Amino acid sequence: MKRLLLTLGILLALGTVWAQRNVTVSGVVEAAVPLPDNARVGVHVINSQGVTLDEVTSVRPVAGTFSLTTEPLAPGLLQPWRSGGVPLPGLQTDYTITPDNVNYARAVTKVYLDDNANGGYEPSDPGYLGVVQIEGGGGFFVLLYVDKAATLSGRGATLNLVPGWNIFTARTQAAADGLVYGIEAEVNNALLDVFIQ
Repeated sequence: MKRLLLTLGILLALGTVWAQRNVTVSGVVEAAVPLPDNARVGVHVINSQGVTLDEVTSVRPVAGTFSLTTEPLAPGLLQPWRSGGVPLPGLQTDYTITPDNVNYARAVTKVYLDDNANGGYEPSDPGYLGVVQIEGGGGFFVLLYVDKAATLSGRGATLNLVPGWNIFTARTQAAADGLVYGIEAEVNNALLDVFIQ
């Protein structure tokens, strides 16, 4: 009986991991000078000060273009999400999250130099500063990971987040009188406008 319960517990845990959605961010990197061969674009989980805690995935840009698909996130990077607890593009902290026991991580897309050529981010790797947006002045986005289904409500928008990765977007092209907010599984027109730090 104990073996059966243990097996069921493992299957439920694996089912939770498998049910978590991954998202894709694709686009272009624009820089004043050509990027060095050791440049990489990565999805980085960040803390409230914008410091990288972990790299989820990364690729080397090809002819100034990139495409990244997230991978499952280590549970140790999650923290409780309180309403208005993390600034989001357009909403800032003017929103609520339900239920009140959601854990989350926030990630951004960054360009950096892989100085030791190990194919991944190290804290010693120099990063680029810049603006990450949706091409053509179309808005901004940030990646959010949640451990359970949740609802984000603010400024007239009600958005449903699914377990796993979600892309929160604040688009300007769709609204003449303000921003239109959304939760998406893919952004294929990301623009990383960067300059060396």
